[in-house]
Amino acid sequence: LGRKLRGSGSRDRRDADEADFEVLVSLMSGEERLRPLLPARAKVSTLRKILVDDGETEFDLKLYFEGREILDPEILCYMHGFTLGCTIIMVRQEKPPPRRLSPPRDRYGDPCCFTGDSLACILDSTTGKDLPVAFAEVKVGDLVRTSPKGRDSYCRVERVWMHEWTERVQIFQIAPGCRLTPGHPVLRNGKWCKPESLCKGEWHIEGFVYQLETKGHVDIALVGGVQCALLGCYCGPDFGWNVFTRKTVKCKKPCSKCDKAYVPGLNFSPSKLPEHMLPPALFEPY
Repeated sequence: LGRKLRGSGSRDRRDADEADFEVLVSLMSGEERLRPLLPARAKVSTLRKILVDDGETEFDLKLYFEGREILDPEILCYMHGFTLGCTIIMVRQEKPPPRRLSPPRDRYGDPCCFTGDSLACILDSTTGKDLPVAFAEVKVGDLVRTSPKGRDSYCRVERVWMHEWTERVQIFQIAPGCRLTPGHPVLRNGKWCKPESLCKGEWHIEGFVYQLETKGHVDIALVGGVQCALLGCYCGPDFGWNVFTRKTVKCKKPCSKCDKAYVPGLNFSPSKLPEHMLPPALFEPY
């Protein structure tokens, strides 16, 4: 949709630098919509504000003069070719959808996840060798290494969780290829600890962070050479049997651990976790 804005000088106008001027806002049909008197040296932004104040709020407005878009800082009367009777075209455009914000930190804290560039150790089925794969590229069916030792230390990825996180978050680089958000359990010298106890964090906007669920109940991944907890992993009394010890995938065969750990329909997205399940809430051990 468009409208025509016709500029006309005031009757006693003598100097473009001094005189106010009138703009006629009309529909494409020719029906008059608005006729504001603009001050001398009025900018495009002044006209835009008048239109918005008069109810043009549903759409984004773009204004064009002689085939080019005119921008808010420009002074209308000083635009090249602008004279009495010139026409400005107003175009309505659909507004973009509102930006999804991350959940407020005071309720959820920071997500306990991996950054997209952290490197999981994935078995290449063709060569039989380990390959470093960024978490942003890990997919269901990949075999992720769980320990630096052992030829058979792999678990199949059953689910990849990708969380949008638009706020700044502290990132802790435990090792090259191992970048974690606060609170993400790391196995160091046989004990689970938080990354903030191991190194200093730096603030970043990551956009997306990741977690995995794997087959069985090892629930550990070797990331950048560091053993880190996945969803379902119990990390000792310092962390407790919190919601992150639960899983949304279960073993195909009868399993006593799955009887307690499996929570169908649970969504680990920080904005969708039920408040009553958030730490310090505790769950049944298994």
